[in-house]
Amino acid sequence: SGIYLNPINVIVVSCAEKRENYSDSDTKIRIDRILIYVVLMIITLSVTLGGIIVSPIRELQKVSEKVEKGDYSYRIIAKTGDEFETLSEAFNEMVEALHQKERMTNYVSEDVIKEVANKNGQLLQPSGERIPVSVLFCALSGEKELSDYSPEKVTAIISCLIDAIYEISSAFNGQVDKLIEDTVMIVFRKTHPNENIALNACRAALAINKRLKLELPDFKIKMGIASGDAVSGKIGSRNGKLDYTVIGNPVNLAARLKVQAGKAKNTGILICPNSIRLIQGAGRLKFIERMTIKGRTNRTFPLYELIGLRDY
Repeated sequence: SGIYLNPINVIVVSCAEKRENYSDSDTKIRIDRILIYVVLMIITLSVTLGGIIVSPIRELQKVSEKVEKGDYSYRIIAKTGDEFETLSEAFNEMVEALHQKERMTNYVSEDVIKEVANKNGQLLQPSGERIPVSVLFCALSGEKELSDYSPEKVTAIISCLIDAIYEISSAFNGQVDKLIEDTVMIVFRKTHPNENIALNACRAALAINKRLKLELPDFKIKMGIASGDAVSGKIGSRNGKLDYTVIGNPVNLAARLKVQAGKAKNTGILICPNSIRLIQGAGRLKFIERMTIKGRTNRTFPLYELIGLRDY
């Protein structure tokens, strides 16, 4: 959409008549005519300036209100050749930049956008800190592999998975970290000191399971939850791509539990002992077995299925 502003040109023509003799009445008539011309000129200039100055400002205000409501389709096209044309071009560039930022939010996590905004144009550098996190891995399991479906079907399935996970994890302060084939990694960091991120991960896992059973009935949901300290931050090259993610034992363990989650016949959710301890008795659990998990020493490791939560 566009709003066009065009200049108004006004030509005032004044005619003078030469007379030899002037009486008082003639002089008065002449003065009256001059006053009429002056008044007409003032009115004409007022109307013209109102159209040239006031009207563009009003249009700018209207478009600004639409942009404020999230409508970035409007542009001001001013062919006035003056300062208003320059102002309109600058305004349009600002709207386009806002539109690009909105589109980027579909591809970049909110944490990354905040981090970039806080740098004020400076380049991001690799950095990290050790913080407590809870990690949830979620994957689909069906009679057929995803690769056996058509590309259009795979896209529809993954889109349904991502939509459900993004909406639910956001409700529990979780961030979708990455998609690996049919597996989604979700990270829960503390947003305030007293937040129970392990409980948030459990709530999100149960909500995801409930929703995807309805939306993807041909698939089983496999999930693994692990909690502990991990390095969180911008991981990558100083001159290349940076990935805002977490690395550490909770990530590896959650991925291992997801692989074994087919043994959890009720909900498909396996939870590690440390997460069980952090939810402080709020979980309804089922012991499955003890087994050796790759990367977790040679000792056997208990597998617990998360059936539900007492306050859920």
